[in-house]
Amino acid sequence: MNLPHSMLELLEQQEIGLHPIYAARVTGLQERNFVTNSKVMRAMNEAMFADNRALAFRLKRHSEHETLGARFIEAIATEHADGQLQEDLLAHAADEYRHGRMFKTIYKEVAATTMTDDFDDHRETVENELAAFDGALVSFLFASHTAEIRNYYLLHQYLELITGVDKPYRHRLEAVLHQVMGDEIRHVVYTARYVNELLAEDPSRAILLDGYLAEYSRMSWQEMALIASYFATREPEPVAVSAL
Repeated sequence: MNLPHSMLELLEQQEIGLHPIYAARVTGLQERNFVTNSKVMRAMNEAMFADNRALAFRLKRHSEHETLGARFIEAIATEHADGQLQEDLLAHAADEYRHGRMFKTIYKEVAATTMTDDFDDHRETVENELAAFDGALVSFLFASHTAEIRNYYLLHQYLELITGVDKPYRHRLEAVLHQVMGDEIRHVVYTARYVNELLAEDPSRAILLDGYLAEYSRMSWQEMALIASYFATREPEPVAVSAL
């Protein structure tokens, strides 16, 4: 599936005025190792979905990231935004809080199917980010939109991979992913509207889009490195006798 084309079609259907620079950057993602384009990243995610403990570990991190992201967006909305932007950001934060709760519930169900729920606590905090935030809402909107593009890519792949999972939690996890995807599509759309308006005001802001696309791609690879490390430091799941 050509996800850049799919996303641009989605935005056009929502009557987003796409700036030529924006359309070119999104189209160019098809030729880059962006988030899930890489065969290596897909293979790692396939391995993760086949291992209950690794999947629970990743879902736990998603729960943490969604909740902490919600806190950050809520704080920015309250302290730095007003009007329609503030309303949009507060609605976004509410979605992220809900995603955090949903991922927490399902990761505990997935973890309960394994021999252990011993997970390292990689809980990041937002205090330093908030302290460092200089009120630059333009940069924040570009960063937020790029994060939503990454989520759009990742959830598409998750929804493809979950169809091959034969575990008791499969349908409940699939329902969670579909619900989160629905919200993330709305987030892609509303942040794209702001980003394209900002590019129309000043095309030199394309440097922000380029920078954040590169940064979020690196962050996705760092997440993969954590999953690889998880596999490397834990015994593989036992194979049922009936499968031998």
